[in-house]
Amino acid sequence: MKTMQAMDKQSVTQSILAKRMGCSQQYVSNLLKGNSNMTLETIARIETALNIDLIGSALGGLADGYNSAESSSRTCYLNDVEQPALAHFEERTDNQ
Repeated sequence: MKTMQAMDKQSVTQSILAKRMGCSQQYVSNLLKGNSNMTLETIARIETALNIDLIGSALGGLADGYNSAESSSRTCYLNDVEQPALAHFEERTDNQ
């Protein structure tokens, strides 16, 4: 997961990220391992804690007009949406 790249670049440990997010280190560990689902609130907390834009990175132009207020001033590290998933999303939006 590219979240860890942001953590490495900023020298942020799981414990530090947990403190910034207001949760336990164990919860952060489960998130990074993919053992817990991320809610929008969790994603927002990660964005704030690491000063990154996860939603804008994941959408990457799929949603016309989406523009994070801070996306131009923040570096994006995460883009966990794989190309097959994007193709499926585009097919569904074209058919609707």
